[in-house]
Amino acid sequence: MTDKNIVPEIPPNMVFRPRLQKIFEDNYKLRRIIYVSAYMGWGKTTAVVEWLTEKKRDAVWFCLEDQIKQTVINSLLTEMNGNSSDRIIVIDNYNLLDEKELEYMNLIITQSNRRFIIISRAELPKMLSVYVGLSVHLIGIDQLRFYESEIVEYFEKWNVSLSDQEISQLNSNQKGWVGSYRYTASLMQAMGESYNRKIQLKALECIYQYLDVELLDKLDRVEKKVMLTVGCFDRLTGEQADLLLDSPNAHKILERFTRRGCFFTFLLPDVYVQHPFFKEYLTYTRSRFLAEDEIAEIYKTAARYFEKKKDTARALECYMNAKEYDGVIRILIQLSKYEVGQTDLWKNRSYYYRLPEELIKKEPALCCGMAMLGIISFHLEQANKWQAYLEEQLKILPENTPERTEVYEKLAYLSIAMPNTSMVNFLNTMKNWAKKVKYEDLQMQKANITWNSPSVANGGRDFTPWLKKAKWIKRPMDAVVIALYGDYGIGVLDVAVAECYYQQDKIQEALVQVISAVSYIEQKGSIIILFAAMTVQMMIMMLLGEIATAKPMLENMRDKITSAKAYFLYPSLEAVCAWVAMYENNYERVEYWLKNDAPDENATFSTLDIFRYNVKLRGYILFEKYYLAIGLAEKLRTVCIAFHRNMDLAQLDMLLAIVYHRMGQKDKAEEYLTEALIRGEKYGYIRLFADEGESLYKILKNFKERPSISKKYLKQVKEATKKIAVLYPSYMILPNNQDKLSASETEVLNLMALGKANNEIADYLNISLNTVKFHIKNIYSKLGVNNRFQAVHTARDKRIIK
Repeated sequence: MTDKNIVPEIPPNMVFRPRLQKIFEDNYKLRRIIYVSAYMGWGKTTAVVEWLTEKKRDAVWFCLEDQIKQTVINSLLTEMNGNSSDRIIVIDNYNLLDEKELEYMNLIITQSNRRFIIISRAELPKMLSVYVGLSVHLIGIDQLRFYESEIVEYFEKWNVSLSDQEISQLNSNQKGWVGSYRYTASLMQAMGESYNRKIQLKALECIYQYLDVELLDKLDRVEKKVMLTVGCFDRLTGEQADLLLDSPNAHKILERFTRRGCFFTFLLPDVYVQHPFFKEYLTYTRSRFLAEDEIAEIYKTAARYFEKKKDTARALECYMNAKEYDGVIRILIQLSKYEVGQTDLWKNRSYYYRLPEELIKKEPALCCGMAMLGIISFHLEQANKWQAYLEEQLKILPENTPERTEVYEKLAYLSIAMPNTSMVNFLNTMKNWAKKVKYEDLQMQKANITWNSPSVANGGRDFTPWLKKAKWIKRPMDAVVIALYGDYGIGVLDVAVAECYYQQDKIQEALVQVISAVSYIEQKGSIIILFAAMTVQMMIMMLLGEIATAKPMLENMRDKITSAKAYFLYPSLEAVCAWVAMYENNYERVEYWLKNDAPDENATFSTLDIFRYNVKLRGYILFEKYYLAIGLAEKLRTVCIAFHRNMDLAQLDMLLAIVYHRMGQKDKAEEYLTEALIRGEKYGYIRLFADEGESLYKILKNFKERPSISKKYLKQVKEATKKIAVLYPSYMILPNNQDKLSASETEVLNLMALGKANNEIADYLNISLNTVKFHIKNIYSKLGVNNRFQAVHTARDKRIIK
């Protein structure tokens, strides 16, 4: 359309979308301006036309185009000054206005009393954004995207039937983008094939050609260079754009891209974020316009800038993209020196794996890193290979040379940091290196003692075999730890001893020890050790029945972690929160953690996550996913045996005892519990068992004496477990499943309580009528009722709904 002011026709094969029409209609009654914003190909114009046509709204249409823009604007102004006050004014391609035109149009639109539909590829202008929720309503990608039912209906228009798997794949690959479905449906129809990789790539090729014509080909030479250059990055600032292009005006072109809806979003104070799909397109397109050395130079320039700004993550990415291996190696070596080395190592593992092996062998720090990656990923053959390589280097390098000293240092570090080395080697290395640091002015690379778990005694290594001797070992080992690690070692032994007292159920001694440690660590120590100390303190408060005191401690932990910028501790903190939520019977919080934050044992396995896996194991038990619990436990067992993790082995057997007891296999449950208690008595674990409360006490109260377990120890465990069972009777136990409604069922029930009919509920939730009926049937069954009135009344009585 140009300036003919005629509403366009609905394109063929489009689906009727009542859901979207309702959004337009509801807001048309409440707002004077509806601003429809999305990138090209999202069906903005079609959505507006469909609503105008279906609701028979009187409208005049103005489509801005570069060649005749001023003519259209003049016609628009004439219309605004006319007498047809009831007629809707639609302005399409609003993103084509330049800065001055945009400012002028925003001003006259906000001052007018007419109703407007504005269609734009750009975000809502600042001048209009202040009116959102008042006179302006924004419709964006989230509303325009195709829902699954709409995808099915659209493909049926092309005589293409989709399976559930194809619907899921399309939804995942194309994210509801309307334009992409047109290409995919037409290709599937023409080729007579189901949705496959070939169709996906062919559709992508069509989309890229569309972007070439509609966007890239319309840019001038300078604009094209800017877009191809900044397109190398997910996000960048105006300053970075000027630097990369060696031009003081590059950021102005970026501003123009944002204003015209070219897949860039501006965030305050000076950040431009590129749409991921568009970055993929520019990556595909870039090689057609820029030579390899030009692309490499872009990445090198950016890498140097990011490294200077200490943005190591982006510097690494850029150096690797430029194949500038010296830069990658330099940063990886620097990161390995920090106390959170294992965390950075795991986060950056792809860079280690992509480096040529001959370059890794030249750097002992990288060889050490590869060995540690083998430990973290539980590929022990890789760990042994690189440790053996360093040992060979130690044999052939000349004495008293810096090269040999560095190799020796890395081997010593591996003896301390690798949990599969024996306790004897660990202790000897610690003592020897403490002397070397003191008398030979050598430095030991810092090892993360806890591996980010909230424990020192059972963190990166299981120190609980010392549990019964902790008090006597503390003083001599204190000096060794401080000599090796300086301030990072402050409080390490204090927290370990407090944990040992706690496990032995010596609660008063544990509390005194940890309170004094927390105060000291807060002043001078590491946030990693403080996290472990505060977790012990919190567990003691919960044991004393002070869960109201314990909860604020979690927020205090979060504040301190945030203040220290120790964001790598967040995953473990969230796991602690989920565990506490089990004691509070906050099942929604646990369910959310399992779904969104818990580690996936079936993806890339990481031994850094052992604590989090153990919490997840409890989550599986809570929600009665027993076979998943067994699978995870047996996977962890292999790691725990290799790493000599006695406490975790006892924990696994104890949790499996609970699993099998709940499955009705009581003999098997007692077998596992027997193994757990034998190990527990050997190392002095009491609270490990006691803290499981009612779930374990159900087995213990009928547990017969065994020659392999002393009566005294069994009595201690039973009594301590019974106290927690009384204090937290619902810990790890779901309420009656009869009352447990799903989120969808609760949503339907709330709408029933508001008096909505089935078809109204279906329309409101954008689900089919049959789905609503299915949910209602489940609600009646779970609540034990026969009609709507009973369902609502019962749900309110049980406080399922308000």
